[in-house]
Amino acid sequence: MHAFLGVVMPFTSESARENLNLKKSINSEKSRKRSNQTLNATAAAANKRRVEELEARSSELDERDKLMNATYEKFNAELEAKSKYLELKEEELDRKAIFLKEWEETLRARDEILYKKEEELKADAEVAEINKVSRRRGPNVKLKRYDLLSRSQRRRRRKLAGRYGVPYSLPVDESLNVLTKGRLNRKQRRLLNRVSPKLFSSERATKKMAQNILNDINWEDAVTVDLDGEKVKVLSFAKVLLWRINNIGLNYLPEVPQVTFGGDGGGGVFKIGFYLNNLHETMSDDNFVVLAVFKGSEKYEHIKKIIDAALRDMHLLDEYEVLCEFFLVGDLKFLSICLGLQGCSATYFCIWCLAPLSSPSSNTDKLRCIKDLIDAGKRAEQKAHELGFDTPAFKAYCRLHNFSVCRPPLITFIEFTHIVPPVLHIITGIVNYILKHSKNKQLAPKLLIDAGLNVKFPSHDLRGGDVSKLLQYLTLTTEEYGIYGTEILNLMNEVKQFAKCKDYTPQQIEELQYLIQKLKDKSSTKFTEFLPSQKLHDIVFHVLPFFVLHQSWGRFTEQPVERCHQKIASLDTLLKNGNHLEYAHRQRNVQLFDHFVNAAYI
Repeated sequence: MHAFLGVVMPFTSESARENLNLKKSINSEKSRKRSNQTLNATAAAANKRRVEELEARSSELDERDKLMNATYEKFNAELEAKSKYLELKEEELDRKAIFLKEWEETLRARDEILYKKEEELKADAEVAEINKVSRRRGPNVKLKRYDLLSRSQRRRRRKLAGRYGVPYSLPVDESLNVLTKGRLNRKQRRLLNRVSPKLFSSERATKKMAQNILNDINWEDAVTVDLDGEKVKVLSFAKVLLWRINNIGLNYLPEVPQVTFGGDGGGGVFKIGFYLNNLHETMSDDNFVVLAVFKGSEKYEHIKKIIDAALRDMHLLDEYEVLCEFFLVGDLKFLSICLGLQGCSATYFCIWCLAPLSSPSSNTDKLRCIKDLIDAGKRAEQKAHELGFDTPAFKAYCRLHNFSVCRPPLITFIEFTHIVPPVLHIITGIVNYILKHSKNKQLAPKLLIDAGLNVKFPSHDLRGGDVSKLLQYLTLTTEEYGIYGTEILNLMNEVKQFAKCKDYTPQQIEELQYLIQKLKDKSSTKFTEFLPSQKLHDIVFHVLPFFVLHQSWGRFTEQPVERCHQKIASLDTLLKNGNHLEYAHRQRNVQLFDHFVNAAYI
C-alpha cells in the first residue's frame, strides 16, 4: 500500500503500470535533452572552427594582397625607371645622329681635298717615272742599306732623294705623332735615325711644334702647402681638367666625360690625381695626371691641406659650364680619411652602409649619404672641442653615438653612388684574408710555391699579379690543399673576370649577380668567420649596386693610381731636393698623348 497526498491508494497492477510509464517518459525526456545538448555543443564547436578557418583565410588573403601591391609598386617603379632610361637613350641617339651627319659632311669635304691632292701626285709621278738613279743602277738591282753607305754616298742619296721628290724623313707632325704614341726617348730616336735615312725630323723642329701644341699651365704658380716642414706644390684640379678638355677638343670628348679622382700612399710617398675613364686607352700611364706628391704619413690633416688646395678653383667648372661625372677611388684607408670615418676596424666599419662590425650582414640597406656625413662631422668637431680629438672619450662618442664619423668629410661634391669599391684591394684583400685564416698554416705556403709565386707568406701579402696567378692555378690544378675557403677563392676567380676595363651587357650583369649571391650564401653558412672581413662585406653587398648603375667596375679601378708608384719612385731624388720641374715635363707628355691619341678617338 502506498500513501500519496495523505490518501492511501491500493497497490494494484494498474497503478504499477502507470508508475512504470511515468518513469519511462521521464527518462526519455532526460535522454532527449542530453542528446540535444550534445548536438548543440557539436554544432557550436564546428561553427567555432569554421569561424577560425575563415579568419585565417581572410588574414592570408590580406597578406597576399599586400604582397601583390608591393610587387606591383616595385615593378611599376622599375618600369618607370626603364622608360626614363630609354628616353635618355633615345635623346642620346638623336644627338649622335646629328653629330654623325655633321661628321659625314666633314668627311665628304676631306674626300674632295684628298682627290685633288691625288690628281696632283699622279701628275708628279708621271714626270718622275723614269729617273737617273734607276737607269744608273740597272734593272733589278737593289739599293744598298743606308747604314752601309759611306758619308759621301749618304749625302748623295739624300740629295737625289730630295731632287726626285722621294720623302726620306717623316714630316714634323708625323714625327711627333710617332714619337708620342711610341713613347720613344731621345736615345731611341737617334738610333733609329742612324739606320734609316733620317726617319724623324730634326729634334729642334719637333720640339718647336710640341711647344706650339702645348697650351701649358703655369706650373711655377702652383699653390705651395707646408706639411711638417716639407714644401709641396699642389696643382688646381679644375684648371688641369679644363686644360685637358681644351687640349683634347670638345668634338672628340664623350657627351659627359667621366673623371675619377683618387689618391694612394705607398713606400712613404702619397700621391693624388685624376684620370678620364671613358676615353681611348683609359689605363695608359699618360692618362693619369698627378696633382700633388708628398713624403710623409697618410693622415687626415695632411690630406685635408692637399685636397683643399687642389679643389680651390672648382667654381671654374661652373663658370665654363663644364659638365662632368665625378668618381672617387682609392684604398679603404684613403676613402675613410676623405669621408671623415674612423676606419675599417671601427664599430660602423663600412664606407657605404651602417652595418656594425659585430653583425656585418645587418643594416646593409641603411646607406650613408653626404648630407648625413656633413652633419655628423659638425657634431664630431663640436665634441672634439670639448673632449679633444685623441681622447678615449671622444673616440667612444664617435663609435657609439656618431656612426664612427670623427671628422668632417673632405670631398662633398661626389655622391656615395659614385664612390668606387676598390677593385684591386677588394680582390687581393679577400684572397690574403682567406689564406691567412686557413686551418693548416703550412698548406698556404705550399700552395704559393706550387703556383710559382715567390712570396714570403704570411709576412708579405700577395699583390694583384700574384693573386691573378694563384686564382688561375686553382682553376687548373686537381690537388686538394685543405685551405678552408677554397670555394670562395674559386668564386673570386669567376668574379674577377668581371673586373675588366669595359662595359658589360645586362645578361653579363645577371651572371655577376648570380655569382655574388652564391658568394653571399657560402660566406654566410659555411664560412661565417670570414664575414668580419670588410672587403668580403663590400663585394657581397656594395659591388653589385655600383656595377648595375654604371655597367662596369674595372673602368673605375684604382690601378692607374697604383701604377704611379713606379714613376714616383724614379723621381725620388728630385723629391728629396724639392725639384718639382720634372712633373711639368710629365704633364707635357700627357698633353701630347691627348693631342695624338684621345683627339683621334671618337
